[in-house]
Amino acid sequence: DIIGHPRLVRLNPNIPWKTRGNGAVSIQVEGENQSKIRSIVEEAIKKYARMEDDQTNPGFVLLEEPPPFENYEKAVKEIVSIEETKQLLDSLGADYKGYKNSRGLIGATASVAWSPKHDKTYELITYREENKWGTKRKVDDESVKNMDKISISTFDNYDYKNNHNRLVPNSPCPILYGIRGENEEELIRAYSLIKSEAVDDFLIFETNQGTDEHLQKKNIDDIQPYESVITEGQVIKNPRTIEGGHVIFSIKDSTGLIGATASVAWS
Repeated sequence: DIIGHPRLVRLNPNIPWKTRGNGAVSIQVEGENQSKIRSIVEEAIKKYARMEDDQTNPGFVLLEEPPPFENYEKAVKEIVSIEETKQLLDSLGADYKGYKNSRGLIGATASVAWSPKHDKTYELITYREENKWGTKRKVDDESVKNMDKISISTFDNYDYKNNHNRLVPNSPCPILYGIRGENEEELIRAYSLIKSEAVDDFLIFETNQGTDEHLQKKNIDDIQPYESVITEGQVIKNPRTIEGGHVIFSIKDSTGLIGATASVAWS
């Protein structure tokens, strides 16, 4: 039996080799038959993973106790190697398996280490009927805008500047749409307002989306590649706009100088 909500954990958004969704899922289950649980997971990966895709490198981890929370914090803020992840799992006596380059083990371990006790939001994810996988999704934009106005605890529903429905993914995956919010009960009400093609099923996840746990306050000299940081300084050159609308400028503080990019986005 599944205990509580499944968990959807988004990882460091700046990693160049991240997956499209940049996330990992963990589930807490009741039961001692670990070999049966492993068999179920292996069959699911065999059935659903697109191994022919170069970016598909799954991995799963089975643990009786979660790793320290610090392992999640590192995965959401910094770069974590496959080797250090395997060393950690070996030290914890974990049962695990990586496929292809095994990079999925990093996210799997981080998702188990994450705890919603610190901060959390929810996402209600709807799934398509299997015969429609890979075809154009039908989700009514006007109903999403209406839901956005009514359901005040939801977020990231619609990009009004670019006229883009943010609930709908761009990949040919089984997901129809996902509604993100801070209140579980209101997600159910929001779901009832969306007009779309038939929904096969839906599931509510606990997530770290919208928590800004990937952000770090740092002096400029301490900033490392692929980090998301909050820093204070003085802009020392006139900003210039490049193709795509990004604004490039330089900023300095008492410790150093760094180039920066600013853009207006809904994320």
